[in-house]
Amino acid sequence: MDQSLTAKSASLAQSLKTMDHESFMLLLRNTLGSLLRCLHGVEAQSQAILDTLDSIVTNSKDPSLPRLSRSPLSYDSETLKSDLSDILSSATELGNSRVSKIASVRAEQHAQLKLREFFQYFEESWAFVVACEVLCRRMIVGFRGSLVSQSKAFLQAFHGKRLQDSAKLVEDEQWGQIEVSQRSQRIVDVIIDCAVKDALEVVFAKPSPVNGVTNGASPTSSMETPPPTASVPNGEGAGIAATGNAKYLKVEERTYYVVSATMQVLQLVIDYLKVIVNLPLMNMECMSRLVEFLKVSVLSRLDLDRRTERTRLGIQFAYMSGCPWCRRYALSGIKEHYRPSPGSVPRAFSWQTIVSHIYLN
Repeated sequence: MDQSLTAKSASLAQSLKTMDHESFMLLLRNTLGSLLRCLHGVEAQSQAILDTLDSIVTNSKDPSLPRLSRSPLSYDSETLKSDLSDILSSATELGNSRVSKIASVRAEQHAQLKLREFFQYFEESWAFVVACEVLCRRMIVGFRGSLVSQSKAFLQAFHGKRLQDSAKLVEDEQWGQIEVSQRSQRIVDVIIDCAVKDALEVVFAKPSPVNGVTNGASPTSSMETPPPTASVPNGEGAGIAATGNAKYLKVEERTYYVVSATMQVLQLVIDYLKVIVNLPLMNMECMSRLVEFLKVSVLSRLDLDRRTERTRLGIQFAYMSGCPWCRRYALSGIKEHYRPSPGSVPRAFSWQTIVSHIYLN
């Protein structure tokens, strides 16, 4: 009997792990809706019991009613209310505990979700927790604690991936100036706006309340893309080329020339702002992760500069040694160090290039 139950539990856990996100959300939504309706039913029955007993006690004291209708009844109303409240709380805690176990099976899958998908899961689950706590008038730890733990795991995976992306962007950057599109300019404007308000581009639409019925609008993954292109008002097109791109990036009253890695890192900053705005439970932790992300982005650039300097010194030493093999190494090092970017005109390298590199740098 126990072995059969264990096998069924293992099979259920495996099915939940292999389920795609949309299918799991449908299952979870139906489960939470049904459970919440059952808890409301328990509350309604408890209230019906109290109303019935109050009615009986009231009738027993009414002298206008026949004697047979006035059956004496006495009970401790406060004790009964406390008992019924405990029953409702126990049922709510049990339901939250069961849901927590089901959701915890997919903890690894939830940590790898896209931001919009995790927001959908978190919002609907958190709404259920809040509804249960309002219903029984006390905090329910079971599912709440599981959601907090899964949120931290998601943020850790979210942060780790963006650290890797940032490092790769700096590593692969050719450090050539690029034109700034209107969409790229809008990214910076959104970051500035978020200092004083929640910009529309970073706010997600709230899912429908937990009632077993959805509004039919399933979230898409488009929120992982940059904010939509904004139109440029009349008189604000200074520096915009014929293609619609600007020569520089405008930050409030200042202008900057930028490279591709800079704009892509700013888009990653937008992702952090989406977490802060839409998942306020993780505000403090996300802020510390954002600061770390910006530090790592800067340090990656400094580390690249240090490696470039070591390469330059190594080439200089090889050239000054006078060894023919070292001279060949120096020439190959110069070519690698000055590898042309795609689409640019290759440079001609010679000993004059090496000498100018050594004495002018």
